[in-house]
Amino acid sequence: MNISPPALEIELAGLSVYISGSISKDPDFKAKFDSWEDWVMRIGAKRCLNPTIFPLGWDYSEYMEHCLIMVRHADVIAMLPCWESSSGAKAELAYAQSLRRKVVFLAP
Repeated sequence: MNISPPALEIELAGLSVYISGSISKDPDFKAKFDSWEDWVMRIGAKRCLNPTIFPLGWDYSEYMEHCLIMVRHADVIAMLPCWESSSGAKAELAYAQSLRRKVVFLAP
């Protein structure tokens, strides 16, 4: 279910939010993730865990290892638009669900 912004403010207020979406297939991923991070913080999240903070040059398994740690420390995982095209985002979603984390699907 996609959540509209007013409802999302209530859903995320005071919580730690991990943002998940396509990175390797999107040349503009950093700007998009940073924009969503700014928005998540403006609506009242306690913290936003943004996977784009890691340095360039790691291999996929290194990124995923660290991203899954961030998922484990989040209260909520927020799936960005077009997350379905990312195998990493799918893995993060499955892991979050296995931990019984709240999941929100952000509308474009």
